[in-house]
Amino acid sequence: MWQIELRHEGLNKYRLIRGNDKYVIEQKAAAQRAAWDEMWQKRLEKQNKASEKQSKIQEALERSKQALRL
Repeated sequence: MWQIELRHEGLNKYRLIRGNDKYVIEQKAAAQRAAWDEMWQKRLEKQNKASEKQSKIQEALERSKQALRL
C-alpha cells in the first residue's frame, strides 16, 4: 500500500492519497499539486487586483483633496 500526504499552506488544504500502484499515486499527487497551485495563483492575482484598485482609489481621493485646496 502506497500513500502520499499533500499540504498547501496558502490554501490551508490537506489530502491523503492512497493506493496499490506507486505510479498512479504519484500521478494523482502531481495533478492535485497542479490544481492547488493554479488555485493559489488565481487567489494571488485577485488579491493583487484588489490592492491595485484600492491604491488607485486612495490616489484619486488625494488628488481630489488637493484640487479642492486650490
